[in-house]
Amino acid sequence: MDETLVTSVDGHPLRAFSRPWDAQKPALTFVLPFGTKYDIAQPLFEQLGARFNVLTWEARMILDDPRADVDVARITPAMHVADMMSVLARFGVARSDVIGYCSGAGIALLAAQQYPSSFSRLLLVAGEYVLPRHTCARTRFQEDVDALLPLAAKSKAHASAVFSRIPQREGVASDPVRRAAALPFSRPEYLHRFGANYVQYRHVRFLEVARSIAHTALVLVGRRDEQVTVESSALIHEKLAHSRFHVDPAADHYDVCRGNTTIERRVLEFLSPPSHPPADDRHFDAASPLRTTAPTMGLK
Repeated sequence: MDETLVTSVDGHPLRAFSRPWDAQKPALTFVLPFGTKYDIAQPLFEQLGARFNVLTWEARMILDDPRADVDVARITPAMHVADMMSVLARFGVARSDVIGYCSGAGIALLAAQQYPSSFSRLLLVAGEYVLPRHTCARTRFQEDVDALLPLAAKSKAHASAVFSRIPQREGVASDPVRRAAALPFSRPEYLHRFGANYVQYRHVRFLEVARSIAHTALVLVGRRDEQVTVESSALIHEKLAHSRFHVDPAADHYDVCRGNTTIERRVLEFLSPPSHPPADDRHFDAASPLRTTAPTMGLK
């Protein structure tokens, strides 16, 4: 993909990436998880590039030069949305489909809420919405992150102490996608910024945000996902006015990035122009029954 430097509203430079531009193709914006490089989902971008002008950008500041003095107060959900709109403006995109992956799903929802006319369809893949504990269960990974990242956010010294206690996760080194997703945990400087970002992100009431979204949406999650829960995606789906929901029984958190997977095929099918309107926008498609928990108020 081609790199373009984009200046955001506060003057911060962003690294944006696009496929070779074709004025005859519609735009599709991929919202990356915080702290990942653009090429984590390269196989999916190759597939999407046949039909779309694919755009993405790397989240501000988290993976900047470790020696840089970063103002972590400027790493907020509001600024991530502003960055997204700056990227679209730089490429002259008036309207785009959106794929939000992991924490990128939350930023996609916020952008659609704040700028509804700028977006067409929403795909929320393996979304991390940091829903309150009383709303649904959390994974072990989410519990660990919620304990460690607020400590890492306190200071660089705290981040160094947390970093020294993080064990090497089994299988990360041999899996390029998991290795790419683990970059925020690879240096104490990144971890400090990532933690500060997380503290801001977890305050967003995503169930309330979802309730205000009128776009056609597809919510996707894998049954084997160890990072986020099926239940949290189900609750987001329930709040969306025009949503389809699919649980892939074989998919883990990273399958959408790997290429040639069933969850990738679901993404491509959803983005294909439908031959007729769906009979039921609020569709549940899964291989096994879904267990959900109540209540569903998104207050923290």
